[in-house]
Amino acid sequence: MPVLDGVELIRRLRSEPRTAAIPIIAVSSNRDAVQGLHAVGLVDAIVTKPFDAAQIHRMRAIRRAEHDE
Repeated sequence: MPVLDGVELIRRLRSEPRTAAIPIIAVSSNRDAVQGLHAVGLVDAIVTKPFDAAQIHRMRAIRRAEHDE
């Protein structure tokens, strides 16, 4: 992203009341690079590339189950 990097975008989304609760999944080929974002609660999950669609579907199912509790 030329004007805004991913971390800044996430920070802005989390700071806005309208978007703060939207689940964010970080997608990266380097898990270590985004682990800190997960550790401080900026992202809800991490997916490392390459990944398969089933991985995303499992995450969505877990998130829905947590939301329904």
